[in-house]
Amino acid sequence: MKRTGLFFADGRYGIINNYITFLLEDIDACLDTLIIFIYGGDLSDGEKEKVSFYADRVVAVPAYNKKSALRYALTDDMFLADIICADELVVFDDSFYGPFIPFADVFNGMSQSKANFWGISRRAAYHDKGEIVNEYLQRYFMVFRKEIIESDAFKSFVENGSECSVPSRKNDDFDDGLTWFLSNRGFTYVLTSRRFSISLGLQIFEVSLMPESMGYFVNWYCILLNIWYN
Repeated sequence: MKRTGLFFADGRYGIINNYITFLLEDIDACLDTLIIFIYGGDLSDGEKEKVSFYADRVVAVPAYNKKSALRYALTDDMFLADIICADELVVFDDSFYGPFIPFADVFNGMSQSKANFWGISRRAAYHDKGEIVNEYLQRYFMVFRKEIIESDAFKSFVENGSECSVPSRKNDDFDDGLTWFLSNRGFTYVLTSRRFSISLGLQIFEVSLMPESMGYFVNWYCILLNIWYN
């Protein structure tokens, strides 16, 4: 099993926080290749050193947001060899805290799944201007298996985008557009976690201070706790 990781970090503030190195340290043993993409700005040599230990390459990309950086990474010939040769492509970013159980356990648990792609969180179906947007995997952690990596459908979406599950909306990002696009071409997906919403009145502290046995992933954009289970 050859696994390539593409990690996206926001470079606008020029800082690599400790929760990022915690995350990379844990997932490092699960990846054969890791390329880190810094978007929205660049990092000083000192900040790059915090992550370069885990990465095969650290690249500052000419992109102002995560969506543009992801499309750049998936279409630039410089990274194509690492992507095409992978049995699994792990696409993840710096918008969540964790893990609180080893990533190795997550990957081992998912090795029994026959799904073509999977993630650790989803957005449930919802209404948008009177139309239903189907549920989708959230892009902050998604894994694509070889049959998708090599598919014309994946290449087409990356290069051209696609309409999402609501025909009146154009969605060329990697949330509802991609999940809907791949599902409608016969690919299957699965979720690793049960999800519930929670309101937090307290600041979220450093991930290293939280008990590892809890088994939570915390997405600090959505303020969601995701309980991982087999």
